[in-house]
Amino acid sequence: MLERPEGYDEQAIHSINRRLIYRHMAYINALRLQLRTTTIHDRGNPSYTPDFKLTNDSECKECVLWFLEDNEYADIITKVNGATQLLRHQGDELAQLRKKGLIDSFQHTDMMHSIEVFYELQGKCERIKNTPFPRQYAYFSSIFVNIFNLDHALENLLRI
Repeated sequence: MLERPEGYDEQAIHSINRRLIYRHMAYINALRLQLRTTTIHDRGNPSYTPDFKLTNDSECKECVLWFLEDNEYADIITKVNGATQLLRHQGDELAQLRKKGLIDSFQHTDMMHSIEVFYELQGKCERIKNTPFPRQYAYFSSIFVNIFNLDHALENLLRI
């Protein structure tokens, strides 16, 4: 991905590439965790919320820590929107790489465009997450899931 200008050995270039890729993986995990947390619509809302006994990994902060250096993790974990902060850090590092001449203007523009698209998609996901659904949607969805599970269980019993 990065060219090797004077003063940078293969190990330094590899380290920069790895940091960029790992930060992106941390962003994906941070966004996943953010989207799985409860919203204001979930708390204290009298609407019916089915319990499908799914394991919620919203407390799995280590999924983000695995891909970041300790100082960067400490910075983003204190923020309300850690995923956005990771995109900001990615943009800042790309700007530094451009100044150092490690990437050219075309590469910088292309990668910054990708970050812009990630911001837009993240916003769309957050809007979907924060949209409250009427009680009837959750109620009838849970009924149909239970009917499907019952049908599947009966089918398996009849095979035995």
